[in-house]
Amino acid sequence: MSFNFKNTTSCFFHLLKNRLTFKERDIKWIQTMQQDQPLVISIMHPDWRGIRSSTLQLYPYHYFVDDNVSKQDSKYIANVLIESGCQKFLFSGLANGHIRVLKELHRISPNSKKYILWHANFLQSAEKYVWNSFKTILSFHKQGIFYKIGFVKKGMAEVLSKQGYRTGFVMNFVPMSVESPSIPQEGGPHLGIWYIEENWRKQPFAMMAATTLIKDAVLHMPKVSKRSKDFISTMGLNATYTNEPIPQQDMPSVLGKMHLNLYVTLSECAPMLPLESLSVGVPCLVGPSSHLFTDDQYLAQRLIVPYPDSAHIIGRYIEKALPERDKIVKRYIEYSKTYNVRARESALAFVND
Repeated sequence: MSFNFKNTTSCFFHLLKNRLTFKERDIKWIQTMQQDQPLVISIMHPDWRGIRSSTLQLYPYHYFVDDNVSKQDSKYIANVLIESGCQKFLFSGLANGHIRVLKELHRISPNSKKYILWHANFLQSAEKYVWNSFKTILSFHKQGIFYKIGFVKKGMAEVLSKQGYRTGFVMNFVPMSVESPSIPQEGGPHLGIWYIEENWRKQPFAMMAATTLIKDAVLHMPKVSKRSKDFISTMGLNATYTNEPIPQQDMPSVLGKMHLNLYVTLSECAPMLPLESLSVGVPCLVGPSSHLFTDDQYLAQRLIVPYPDSAHIIGRYIEKALPERDKIVKRYIEYSKTYNVRARESALAFVND
């Protein structure tokens, strides 16, 4: 089945009337958009790795906007977007720079449809930045600036729909890049913990401690904090870590070298790391707080750790997953054939109204 994110119902008549005012790279971008006629253009922060990874899969036609946006910049970016000829724009996450561009875009083009895809959940309302952004989203919807609010956290769309908001559920996915389990590096087992932040939702310490229960385990991590280094030393972990963050383009290769990756967190929406890991042929354990794998009994029993703060339970799931590594990956390859179709359908349905 193919999924068409090009606009097949309306023509693009925009010309580069302001050619001399646009940067050369934006002229090329506008020409590409006018040629391809996308159904929707996504706007995202270039440095928000998880959101960026998610959005590039869901809505591949995109324009990056960070927080360093002045009033003049917002006018420029809004005009670039309008010059594309597209009439639907999806903001993925809501950076401060996005708000400035959104307001200017709505002022210049009030009839174009603006969507927001939200990657946080209700528990994150305890975080000031998230809460303020969420309130802004709801306010903009009431004002008619945002046409529709999308959520990657299952269930949020239903809750907000009951409150009178126009909503939708969009499922994250990662296309399969292999047809069989990966071949891990020799020795180990090698266990990876990646993309972890030391906040209340994503602390790595229970996972790190769990690796001590696995004979000959080697723990791999990206650049770690002083506390994580101290934890490694105090607990006597057999661990290796990098001095710098791992570039996004190198992650598939890094993930593929592991016997098993770990992403057992306390609170999630729809994490990309487990999907990225499985897409290169490596199982990844997750916490019980997202929709991932819940509709497949075998994958749920092998990959979803019911107590994410319990090191010994995480250890048990590692012990179960390692000998069934190939079986888990092969099952996921079959599962992904239908899951990824449903995910693409959810992305298209959200903006195709």
